Amino acid sequence: MDENVKVPWWQKTWVVVLACVFIPPAGLTLLWVNSKGGIGLRIFLTIILAIYSLMWFAGITGGGNAAITTPQASAQTEVASSTTQEVKPVEAPENSPKMNMAEFTAIQNGMTYDEVIAIVGGTGTLSSEVGTKGEMFYTQTYTFEGEGDFGANVILSFQDGALSMKTQYGLK
Repeated sequence: MDENVKVPWWQKTWVVVLACVFIPPAGLTLLWVNSKGGIGLRIFLTIILAIYSLMWFAGITGGGNAAITTPQASAQTEVASSTTQEVKPVEAPENSPKMNMAEFTAIQNGMTYDEVIAIVGGTGTLSSEVGTKGEMFYTQTYTFEGEGDFGANVILSFQDGALSMKTQYGLK
């Protein structure tokens, strides 16, 4: 006789499992309404689902992003303020401040920023800074205007004071 008893859809095991995964508060409720499983299993799952429900709810309401965004914003502010204090203007030679392909080719890995300025004839714009000056892997990235196609530019990265990467777009 028990075989023919129709179980409501919301008490079926697969519905309870899916609700626990995708909508934890509903899954928690269905877990206790459904009489399957022992009391010890249901208490254990309640503890796990309660923690998961709190994380799920924080993710839905956006509470998880608040802790991440605030430190990044303050760190960027600190970097920007320290950048303006540390960058010292360097006198550039008389040639054009825009970089051409010959100057780009002359620039080699291992050169200092001052050596690059001597070749180019102009300073670049500090576009990013990673780390703290004096620490290992301190990296500064400069962007230079280029001579050539529209939007021609050069990006140079200096790690620990030496050129470690160079890239160009549209130089002639």
